Amino acid sequence: MKKQHLILLIVSLVVVSTITALWTVRAQEVDSLEVPTTPNIMAEMPNATIIQSPSITRLMHDKIYGITHGKKEMPGWRVQVYSSNKQVIAKQEAETLKAQLEPELEEPVYIQSIQPMWKVRIGNFLSQEEALAYRDSLIKRFPELQAEAYPVRDQIEIEQ
Repeated sequence: MKKQHLILLIVSLVVVSTITALWTVRAQEVDSLEVPTTPNIMAEMPNATIIQSPSITRLMHDKIYGITHGKKEMPGWRVQVYSSNKQVIAKQEAETLKAQLEPELEEPVYIQSIQPMWKVRIGNFLSQEEALAYRDSLIKRFPELQAEAYPVRDQIEIEQ
C-alpha cells in the first residue's frame, strides 16, 4: 500500500514538472514574437474629417460631463390600487381603472404586468410616509379603492 502511494506521488511530480517546463518554454516563445504595432490612422490621414450627427456629439458631451436628461428611475414607493391574476379579465380591468383614475389625478397611473399578475399603481413617492399620505387622500376621493389601496416598494421615475 505504501509502495502504491509512493509511486503515485512520483508520477504526479513528474507530470507537474513536465507541464511546468512546457509552459515556461511556451511563454518564452510568445515573449520572443514581434507584435506589429497598429499605425496611427490619423497620422496617415491628417486631412480627415469626421462627420457625425449633432445628437451623437451632444450625447458624448453629456456622458463625459455626467449630464443626464429626462427621467431617472430609482427605488421608491407607489400606491397599489388593483392586482389580479385572472388572465381573461385582469388586463381589461386594469386598463379600465387606469382610464377612470388618470383624468382625475395629478399623479401618474401605471399598469404593470408581472406574470401572472396585472397591477395598477399610482405615483412616484420617495418615502413610505408620502405614499401613505397620498393613499389616505386617494381613499377620501375614491372610497371604493379602500380595500386594495396600499403603499408598495417600486422603481419610481423622477425628473432630472
